[in-house]
Amino acid sequence: MNALKKCALLSLCLLLVAGCSATSSGSADKSGAVKAEAAAKASGKENSAVKADLDKTARDLVSRAGRTVVPNKAKPTIRKQGKQYVATYVDVDMNSIHTGMRAGQTKSTPYIGIIEYIENTYECKGATRAAARAYTDCRAVKTRNMKELIRHDGKKWQF
Repeated sequence: MNALKKCALLSLCLLLVAGCSATSSGSADKSGAVKAEAAAKASGKENSAVKADLDKTARDLVSRAGRTVVPNKAKPTIRKQGKQYVATYVDVDMNSIHTGMRAGQTKSTPYIGIIEYIENTYECKGATRAAARAYTDCRAVKTRNMKELIRHDGKKWQF
């Protein structure tokens, strides 16, 4: 029981000390609030510039993904299915790009960027290989939601 009383007394002392330090006011607190407000405004401008840079980087990254994806429209995978040939290729939807930004966990990574886009897989059918590559009878057979995480090093986005 004695240990319980000591614990309760210690808790009360801690609450009193914390309450006194929280209620103290002075010019230092006011200047700190002004500095915090100014930093928030500057941070808002910085965040919008970093976000704009993220959008540009996202377009570049997704464009690169569209050029390097395999099989693509220039070099599809062609297979025979029954009496028909089927050409399969992947295309990146450039209109589906969405970006997001979060605060990083370290000083060297102040921001984490999230880039989302869609990859569509198409199948085109034809009686011959050339007819399948003519891309006249095509349909989307699969949609893949892609999510890329990149980091900002304080100067530019790294991927």
